[in-house]
Amino acid sequence: AAKASGSAKGITMTDAYKLTSSFSGTSEITSNWARDTSRGGGNLGSAMSESSGVFTFPSTGIYLVHFAARGAINNSANREVIAQIFFTSNNSSYNETANCAMNQYNSGQNTHASCNVQKILDITDVSNQKVKFRVQTDQSGFSTYGSSDIAFTFVQFTRLGDT
Repeated sequence: AAKASGSAKGITMTDAYKLTSSFSGTSEITSNWARDTSRGGGNLGSAMSESSGVFTFPSTGIYLVHFAARGAINNSANREVIAQIFFTSNNSSYNETANCAMNQYNSGQNTHASCNVQKILDITDVSNQKVKFRVQTDQSGFSTYGSSDIAFTFVQFTRLGDT
């Protein structure tokens, strides 16, 4: 088979951030994000930028955004936890664009759960199109895990191609 001429195609950018400190209850995650470079973590190409929990894309393109939240609750009440991706197209008002839910039904103390949500975004304006993340729970005793070493709660951004 003939080899295609021109430059190689494929993924040229992927970046990951992890939550470095745990928190309880419902919260937009506005702090304690760090690039995930420990214990084998790697990134490729231009980095995302993050300020107060708002992530800015380094260039236009089609991006896969993956948000994972992990935590535990320490009572036996019914509970639901939702991990949410919020998107803005005007660098001001954010709307929920994707979520996942985890639920434990009277399953005892220290019940661990995790949830993964993904969204493909068409980023055509890096100044105005941005994302942020939130964990919503119906029980204040739910603790979303963060660690400086382990990616318990994290986000990953992969540029899939041109817009």
